[in-house]
Amino acid sequence: MAKKCIPCLGKAIKEVLESLGDASVDKILKEIPDCPMERGIELCPVAKGKHAPSAYQQFVSVCMKAKAPGGMAFGDAPKYMKQCALEWKEHKGQ
Repeated sequence: MAKKCIPCLGKAIKEVLESLGDASVDKILKEIPDCPMERGIELCPVAKGKHAPSAYQQFVSVCMKAKAPGGMAFGDAPKYMKQCALEWKEHKGQ
């Protein structure tokens, strides 16, 4: 199981930021937990959501499924992919 990331700032870093004298920054700093190391910073990656498939991806998906409705035999995908890419170029040119 992956370790859950908890963002934090070390006390020394918080002190430097608090010395700026910005009340809105001070309020945010109070909400951020202290890191075990005085000068530590723990930043957590932002989860990326899936984006919608492009028009090309949608077209190729439908095209590939139409070429092999019962499923594709091993090794046939490159041949069908080339055909779908050519059909996409024709479709896009319209």
